[in-house]
Amino acid sequence: MIKSMEDVTIGNLFEKNLKLFPDKTIQVFDGGKRQTYREMEERANRLANGLLDLGLKKGDHVAILAMNCPEYMEYQLATAKIGIVSVLINNLMPSDRIAYMLDHSDSQAVIFEDQYAEAVGMARENASKLKHFIMIERGNKPDINGIDTYEDLIRRSSDKRPEIDVKIMDPNSLLYTTGTTGMPKGVLKSMAADMYHPLTGIIYYPNYDATHKLGLPAYNHLVSLLIGPQFHLGGQSFTLIPLISPATLVLTRKFEPEKFLKLIHEEKINSTWIQPAMLYEIKKLPAETLKKYDVSSLVAIICGSTTLKAQEKKDLLDFFSNATLGSNYASTEFATASYVSQEELDATRPDNLGVPSLAAEIMIADEEGNELPVNEVGHIWVRTPALPINCEYYKNEEATRQGFRNGWAIVGDTGWRDEKGYFYYYGRGDDIIKSGGEKVSPLPIEEIIQQNPKVNAAVVVGIPDDKWQEVVTAVVVPKKGEDITETEVIELCKEKVASYERPKKVYFVKELPLGTTGKVDRKSLKKMIQEHTIT
Repeated sequence: MIKSMEDVTIGNLFEKNLKLFPDKTIQVFDGGKRQTYREMEERANRLANGLLDLGLKKGDHVAILAMNCPEYMEYQLATAKIGIVSVLINNLMPSDRIAYMLDHSDSQAVIFEDQYAEAVGMARENASKLKHFIMIERGNKPDINGIDTYEDLIRRSSDKRPEIDVKIMDPNSLLYTTGTTGMPKGVLKSMAADMYHPLTGIIYYPNYDATHKLGLPAYNHLVSLLIGPQFHLGGQSFTLIPLISPATLVLTRKFEPEKFLKLIHEEKINSTWIQPAMLYEIKKLPAETLKKYDVSSLVAIICGSTTLKAQEKKDLLDFFSNATLGSNYASTEFATASYVSQEELDATRPDNLGVPSLAAEIMIADEEGNELPVNEVGHIWVRTPALPINCEYYKNEEATRQGFRNGWAIVGDTGWRDEKGYFYYYGRGDDIIKSGGEKVSPLPIEEIIQQNPKVNAAVVVGIPDDKWQEVVTAVVVPKKGEDITETEVIELCKEKVASYERPKKVYFVKELPLGTTGKVDRKSLKKMIQEHTIT
C-alpha cells in the first residue's frame, strides 16, 4: 500500500497496475511466449518466496547471469518485492570477469542460464559468499552437482505476496560498468535511483507524442521493443517500465536486423531504442526483405548513449517515417542527465545534449573542478538522484577517487555550454585526437563524411604516430554498390575542417565493430588498424 513517498516502490506500483489490468500482456519473448500481469505476479511471488525459503533475506545480494529472457523481469520484480539487491552480470564478458563480478558483488546466490555453467563453476571455486545456484534450463544439460533449477524453485514455492517492508531508499541493484580498462566497476543503487532512469524516460522520451497519436492515455500502454542487453542500464530501464507504468515489453535475445523488423511488423511495436549503427545493418538487407515488413506502428524512437549526427537523424526518420525521435545523455553512474528532442536538434546542432532533465545538474569544469564559462570546452560533471549509494564505486576506493568528486560523477566525457543553457558534447576524453599539438574532436569530421551520398557510416579515430603524436584516420562503410576513394574522402573534408583535422589515412570496411550497447567500439577499431587486421 502506498501511504507516503517512501512506499512508492517497484512492488507497490506493480500491484497498482495489476489491480487495474490483470489480463494485460506485460511481456512477449521473441514474438512467442506471452505473459500477463496476473501471471507475472504469481511467478514473481513464487520466486521471491523461493529465495526467502533458501535463507536469503532483505539486503542480501542475488545475481543473474543470462541473455535477454522472460525470467529477467520476474527476477527484477521478485527481488524488488523482498528488498534483495539484484546483481546484473554482463553475460558477454569472458568467464574470468564473470567469476570476478560474482565474487566482488558479494552475491550469495546466482540465477544463471545453463550455457554459463562453466563461468559459474569458476566462480564457485573462488566466491566465498556464493552458496546457492539456480539454473535456468535451456537444453544444454551441464553436469553440475548441488544446484536448484529455476522452474523447480518456482513450482515448490508459495504464490502469496511476501510480507517484507521495502522502502524506496533501500538498496536495490548492483550494475557493472563494461570494464574495457581493468576489471568492471560495481555501481550499487537504491530503488529510488533505479526508478529515476525509467521515470525520466517515461516523461522525456517521445512517449507522450506516441500515445497521443495512438489515442492512448498519456505515457501508458505502449508496446516497446528491447534489443539491448537487460544487464545494461538501458535494458534494466526498459525492463522496469512495465512494472511501474502499464506497458508491454517485447524482448529479443540480441539484435538481428531482420528479426528487429519482423517483431515491429508482427507485434505492432510503438517505441524502441536503436543506435544509428544498427540502422545501417538493417539497410544492408536485400530490398525484397525490407519490403516484407511494415514499420509504420513505430512512432517513438530513443537514441541514447551518444549524440546523433544530422545525417544519422535523417536516415532514421526516413526509414521509420512515422516516428518521432529523441536522444538522452546517460551513464550507469548517473542515469539520465539530459534529453534533447527532435525539434531541438532540428533547430540547433547535432551535438546538442539538451538541458539537464528533471532533478539533474550538469557542470563543465576544468581539471581542478572549477566551473568554466560558456563556450569553453571542459570535463562534463553530473549530479542526479540516480548516483550510486554513498556516491562511490562498490568496494573500489581508487576508482571512486577518479570517478566521483564532491557529490558529482565524472565519467570521462567532455563538452561545453552555450548562453541558452544547452549543453553540447565534444567527445570522450580518450576519443579526442591529439594531433600536431592540437585537440581534434572526431564528431564534426564524421558528420561531414557521412553527408556524402555514397557513405553508409563513418568513424574517425586517432592512431599513434611518431610525427603527429596521433594521426587523424577515417574508417568508412560505403553504401552497397557504391565505390568511393580515399582521395574523395580527404577532398570532402578539405574545405570544411582545419588542415590538422583532415584525415591523413582512410580505410574502407563492410561493417564496423559494435559494443554491447550498439555503439561503434572505437577501441577495437583502433586496435584492428594498429594490428593491420582491418578489412
